[in-house]
Amino acid sequence: MQSLVTFLTPGLATAAAVALLAGLMRGFAGFGSGMLMAPVYGIVGLQASHGAW
Repeated sequence: MQSLVTFLTPGLATAAAVALLAGLMRGFAGFGSGMLMAPVYGIVGLQASHGAW
């Protein structure tokens, strides 16, 4: 169980939440999931590469 806690970082939790919201948006509208995911994934990836989390 401890390995799951160390694996679930705030960045990964944010990315998972955004993916869920983008999936809902794509389900209702049929497009636009990339417009929601790209900026957030860019921010999360930038912070992860610099070790901010």
